[in-house]
Amino acid sequence: MGGGIAELVAANDIPVILKDIDEEALDVGLRHASELLRKAGKRGIIPPAEVGLKFALVHGTLTYERFDEVDVVIEAVIERLPVKRNVLREAEEMLPVHAIFATNTSSLSVTELGKAAARPERVVGLHFFNPVHRMPLVEIIRTESSSDTTLATAFKLAGQLGKTPVLVADRPGFIVNRLLAPYLNEVGFLLEDGADVAGIDRALTSFGMPMGPCRLLDEVGFDVAEHVAKEMARAFGDRMRPSAALDTLANLGRLGRKNSRGFYTYSDREQRVDREVGRAFRGARAAVHPEEIVDRCLLLAVNEALYALAEGVVAGAGDVDLAMVLGTGFPPFRGGLMAWAEMRGSRAVRDRLLELRQRHGDRFAPAPGLERLAESDGSFTSGRP
Repeated sequence: MGGGIAELVAANDIPVILKDIDEEALDVGLRHASELLRKAGKRGIIPPAEVGLKFALVHGTLTYERFDEVDVVIEAVIERLPVKRNVLREAEEMLPVHAIFATNTSSLSVTELGKAAARPERVVGLHFFNPVHRMPLVEIIRTESSSDTTLATAFKLAGQLGKTPVLVADRPGFIVNRLLAPYLNEVGFLLEDGADVAGIDRALTSFGMPMGPCRLLDEVGFDVAEHVAKEMARAFGDRMRPSAALDTLANLGRLGRKNSRGFYTYSDREQRVDREVGRAFRGARAAVHPEEIVDRCLLLAVNEALYALAEGVVAGAGDVDLAMVLGTGFPPFRGGLMAWAEMRGSRAVRDRLLELRQRHGDRFAPAPGLERLAESDGSFTSGRP
């Protein structure tokens, strides 16, 4: 992520310092930034003659030299709060008083991180999505102390980097990962109920998603997905309770694409479902209709969006749709997650969730906001539920 963010900044003609604590790690980041710039030059995204000039804007270092010159620090270290707090304290000692400290965390509380700051009003979340050079969305996370100047600066920087920002409250998962969590978690329950990997992914790609949830889990990594699922369950209770399926796969030594052992094999150009995965869930094999697969995955995301809107995580349904289209690839021709729900109608969505609850458990219980919406035959997309 660090190398990707550095490349993005340099590609937009802004000088950037890339700092690490280890020479080998720093070299990896610099090589990644260089490779991304070189590929952009080959594709004509950047004039080939400018590739070297842009890479010259990236300065690698193992110290805090020249940090007294910077306006914004973007931290992208390991997802451990104590480590991030140490980085914040160290950097803040060297920064000018006007500088902003932004964290790229995807799972930790930005407010808790900001409590370690001497100037908490200058701390903000700036959550890029992977791969940085391709994903157009940036979540800007406002802490309890973030000043309007800090937020305005974050928005301006996102625009200069060619990204679309969405303002998000500091709640677990922010908005994109919070809605993705039940969507991906349902994969395990579908497998337990007899659905097969290819059928799950085919149902969602036919709906219009750029890749199926099993393929996405391979990209995320089973270890990361398991950690996130447990954190979300800790924050939101039984409706985010993870299935045992990811544990089963992790116990088979599978991490996803990172060790070439996920739902799919990656040993050749053709991606095929790994036979061992099929055997792990063979006992429950039964047909699950594609329409049910789509409903079980995506209506959970709609329902969670109602909870998030009631908490003020984003300003309205339009921000949910923007974040899901740009952050997950939700099919734009469907207008976004809430626009898709609007086409089905609030009563129909509520009734379908009640039906799924009766068959599959309380994780499908309609959110209070959805219940109110259905009773008044209200709209998903006009105003806040």
